[in-house]
Amino acid sequence: MTVTTATAPPVDDKNVSVPEGHLPLRKKKILTLVFIFRHEKPNEDSQIAVPARQQVLLGLKKRGFGHGLWNGFGGKVNVAEESIVEGAQREVHEECGINIPISQFERIGILLFHFPGDDTGLECHVFCVDDKEDVYFGKETESEEMRPEWVNVEDVPFGNMWKGDSMWWPVMLEGKLFAGRFWFGDGGAVVQQKEVDVFERVPIEWDLNKGWRWD
Repeated sequence: MTVTTATAPPVDDKNVSVPEGHLPLRKKKILTLVFIFRHEKPNEDSQIAVPARQQVLLGLKKRGFGHGLWNGFGGKVNVAEESIVEGAQREVHEECGINIPISQFERIGILLFHFPGDDTGLECHVFCVDDKEDVYFGKETESEEMRPEWVNVEDVPFGNMWKGDSMWWPVMLEGKLFAGRFWFGDGGAVVQQKEVDVFERVPIEWDLNKGWRWD
């Protein structure tokens, strides 16, 4: 993976060559992806001092798009009825039963996914929620769509996730703001990627005519 650091918007990259079998984007869908982090509390009964391990709440997709893969929580935004962060909040509650105040969602990245034979891209806004006290309420519960499970960060099952995840996760874990583009082939393999760019602020969106947009 190539990671580039930029303090200003990069040169417009909308004219990146399109891999064979892919179409130029004419439409897009807006999605969210939320990762909830915590630090595992040590066992108070243990006689051995064990440092707290950082954990992330992942969900195993039980049906639909991405079935059988582990991921964060999120989905399509109802753009006519809610903001992007409101969509993220709703999806977390629907998929794993946790209520999180809007103020605790930190938008940390944006990803654009391309699929073969499809002129509609998926613009995915990535959020994280930290483990401050009283940030989220209620215990995670299994839903019809997702089975949640806390996973140690060092044990994240990249082999059973979307193939591009391992390319941008390290940037997220370093606490950096990022944007990236991925072209998937048949079977979910990544056939091409644009650099994962690191910025001082996250682009607002992918403009179908101009590329990444900041204002």
